[in-house]
Formats: sequence, C-alpha cells, structure tokens
Amino acid sequence: MMEDQEMEASEGFNRLLNPLVLYLKKMELELNCTTFLNILSQPMLLPCDHTVCISCDGISTNDRYNCPNCGLPYERKDLRPITYIEKFLTIYKNISSIISTLQQGFSFDITDVDVPTPV
Repeated sequence: MMEDQEMEASEGFNRLLNPLVLYLKKMELELNCTTFLNILSQPMLLPCDHTVCISCDGISTNDRYNCPNCGLPYERKDLRPITYIEKFLTIYKNISSIISTLQQGFSFDITDVDVPTPV
C-alpha cells in the first residue's frame, strides 16, 4: 500500500515537472550561442542585432569581423554587452540546478521530454 502511494506521488511529481523541464529546454535553445550551440558566455550584441559570445564573435580579417549568422561585417568596437541576457542566463542556470536536484530524488529523466524545434 505504501509503495503504491509513493508511486502515485512520483507520477504526480513527474506530471508537474514535465512542463517545467520542457520550458527550461526551450529557454536553453534561446540562450544558446548560434556559433557553438552552447549556452552563451558573455553575450554581445552585433550591429545586425544578432547575439554571439565574446569568445566566438567571428574571425578577424584586418580588424574586420563578419556576423556568423548573416555575414554582415562589423568592427570589434561595435560589439555591445547584453547585460539583461546575462541576467536571464543566471536565472536559467539557477532553475536548471534546482530541476537537477529534484530529479535526483525522483525517477524523472530530462531526456524523456521532447522539445519542438523553433521555427
């Protein structure tokens, strides 16, 4: 009887956690660097309004760079830090850490959640 109650509680928790994990994965897709497909690190805004990491903002050719997304040329001095994205990254990392901690206590696997590809 006690085992059934634990199973029901675990299933209920999984039903609650599934949508949260789905939205967390969607957020991760939005916070990925388009060059290396990893979570952004020190995001910078290009003049073309694309976002890149400071460490992967393009390959220099005579102090000129090209956007990895659209190819628009820019100069390094044109890069601007995106502080509000840094704040989102911190929130994302905190939520992800909490979800991971919760998963350790239940039989829930983040890989069970399918994420639709963004259009």
